[in-house]
Amino acid sequence: MAANSFLYNASLREQQRRASLARARTVIWVRRLLIAALVLGAVSAGIVAVVTRSDGHLHRGSVAFAPCRIRLVAAQCGRLFVPEDPHRPSGRRISLRIAVIPATKQPATGALFYLAGGPGGAASTEVPGVDQLLGRLASTRDLVLVDQRGTGGSNPLSCPRTDTRPVQTAAVAAYVRRCFAALGPKVRFYTTAVAMNDIELVRRALDYGRIDLYGASYGATAAQIYLRLHPHSVRTLILDGGSLLSVPIFERLPANAERALRVQLARCSADSVCRRAFPSTRSELTTLLGRTARRAQVISPPEIVTIDAYAVASTVHALSLEPDGVALIPQIVHWAAQGDYAPLAQEYATRVGVGVGSDASLVMSLEILCSEPWARFDPGHVLRSSADSYFSAAAESRARLLARVCLSVPKGVVPPGSVQLAPATVPVLILVGGADPQDPPANMRGWRTYFPNGRLVIVRGATHGVLAEGCIPALAARFIERGTARGLDTTCVKQIEQPR
Repeated sequence: MAANSFLYNASLREQQRRASLARARTVIWVRRLLIAALVLGAVSAGIVAVVTRSDGHLHRGSVAFAPCRIRLVAAQCGRLFVPEDPHRPSGRRISLRIAVIPATKQPATGALFYLAGGPGGAASTEVPGVDQLLGRLASTRDLVLVDQRGTGGSNPLSCPRTDTRPVQTAAVAAYVRRCFAALGPKVRFYTTAVAMNDIELVRRALDYGRIDLYGASYGATAAQIYLRLHPHSVRTLILDGGSLLSVPIFERLPANAERALRVQLARCSADSVCRRAFPSTRSELTTLLGRTARRAQVISPPEIVTIDAYAVASTVHALSLEPDGVALIPQIVHWAAQGDYAPLAQEYATRVGVGVGSDASLVMSLEILCSEPWARFDPGHVLRSSADSYFSAAAESRARLLARVCLSVPKGVVPPGSVQLAPATVPVLILVGGADPQDPPANMRGWRTYFPNGRLVIVRGATHGVLAEGCIPALAARFIERGTARGLDTTCVKQIEQPR
């Protein structure tokens, strides 16, 4: 799936795919570094228990399930039909794809619902990652993944393929205008609130009581909206790499990106080998941002891409979102500053995407970003948030693009109050990366007012989404099993280290 140029996806699937690519690239780059007598490596490994489950049919409520395999993981797949227009229950209906990893002990004592990132992630494709990182809960709980309407197997909406770049504002706006005109007014029903009402219909159809809820990145936003709409349906809530609903993520992005990058580069400065090899990464980045655009070769897929200031800033930001990417920033920036743009171009094509993206996530993403207040992106506010940030110009460019594109996107259904914070007594575990460039700890400031029974856990030096970090999977499992954040032992978090 092409990367979403409007909002980076921090889903488990994307994290694992990118980690695999990073390991492959590291093999090539280490050879190159050995030749240059600059050996800087980062190796990470994980051991995951594999749980074998029955191949029999799952019986839950009114939904018929059948055994399925998603990337070799045994699951149960089913469908639920829901109204496309929630105000017309007898009108056109669409089907939602539901994937369940059944509890090994049936009947299950409950269910954990996983909400994908994006917006635009299809939850069912992330079954392997959920099985690995949350599998400990599957002894007594079903793990439920529903493709959000408009994505994956839930009535996906898509635009024709295009190679138009985000910097081609007029061309992108025309492309979106044609696409949304062809799709018609039905796109108004593909917002977060409507999708969270779908989740509630799934919960009821499967006869679950109060559910445990996990959401990362945009999934954390969706989880808060579900809690707002259906507070009595939630037993516990985990927000991983998210921001409070009241925080304008895009308008704070330049300042947050700069702050995170400086923290990340400080790790290089604190390491004598890295400091000697790359003593001036931040100034080299400034140099790159001031250079004229140039063309560079990408190996996979083979193509020539244009590297300009937007591409440089967007690539560094994408790298700073993930642990493996952070470890590569000094060498990629240094090589580009020395005239070798190939590694930077490859990362740009892989992590950001050369085009605006033509997959199903684009339509659903734009409908949400153009309609919901948490995604507001006034270009003036974006620029003023931090004029000295390396990401200011790129973020302002993206904001201006969205402002123009949204003129062609119908305002979606956003019920009053659905995106407004309100105090909730549900136990909440808030997981944040200390060096997250998009949803840092500051974006959760004031959380106690809304989640008095919550607990904030900051993973030092971590980036965007921390479920895969060290002891966090076990910590999340303990929180859900206990059903409370009170007395939760988080001392193991201090032992988590980031890649060199």
